[in-house]
Parts: sequence; C-alpha cells; structure tokens
Amino acid sequence: MKQKIYTSGLFLLVMLSICILTGCSDDKKSNPTEGNGKKIHSASVDMSSWPDDLPKFKDGKLFQVLNNKDTGVLSSAIFGKIKNPESAYKNYKTALINKGWVFDYDGTNEYTWGGGYTRESKNVNVNVQKDGSMAQIMYLAE
Repeated sequence: MKQKIYTSGLFLLVMLSICILTGCSDDKKSNPTEGNGKKIHSASVDMSSWPDDLPKFKDGKLFQVLNNKDTGVLSSAIFGKIKNPESAYKNYKTALINKGWVFDYDGTNEYTWGGGYTRESKNVNVNVQKDGSMAQIMYLAE
C-alpha cells in the first residue's frame, strides 16, 4: 500500500512538472488559423483509449492523455481549468463509486483533493488541485 501511494505521488509530481513546463493554457499555437479565420487543424486529444469502467471527468478541459505503451490503454489524463474544484472532485468520486469502484484511501491535503480507488485488480488515483488549475486521473490496470 505504501509503495502504491509513493509511486502514485511520484507519478503525479512528474505529471505536474510536465504540465508546468509545457503550459496548461490555450494559446493560438494550438489552434492555427488561416488568414480568413478558418481552422487549419484542431489540436484535440484522442479519447479512444479511455477504459469503459472509468467514468469521464466532465469538470475541466482535457489537456493530455498518456497511454500505457504495452497495452495502449489510458494510464493518465490531465485536465486544466477546473470549474469548482471541490465539487468536481466530489462529483467524480460519486461517479467512480456508482461504477463499482471502492474508495481505498484519502490523499487530500492543503493543496489537493485526492483519493485512491480499487476495482478488481485495477486502481485509479484522482487528484484535483484546490486552486482549480488542474486535475489528474491515473489508471493502473494490472
């Protein structure tokens, strides 16, 4: 259990660093336009790897999805611009429990609302920054 929490915390730290270094903001570089204002392309994130047993997080803008290199299944998702972070965390916790996930541990501290959940041999960790800057969902399927 302690190893799982340590690994999850380390993974969150790495993801937060990536988010800070790459910038979790919308800018004109991510949605280039032609001179007439039409979009050349839209920078979107592929949600096809999202597991069926994991509810979608609806209270923020999806920033990045990372997949397990061996299975192609979601391993982590990062969201920015979280609307009402406390409610977002509580709503997602309820959605997880309604999908059969069991609350395993509370990871809430002065900066984040967080928790770990289990279902069969799978784990999910959810962290929502209290300032609403970001949320992360880590999905660990064994």
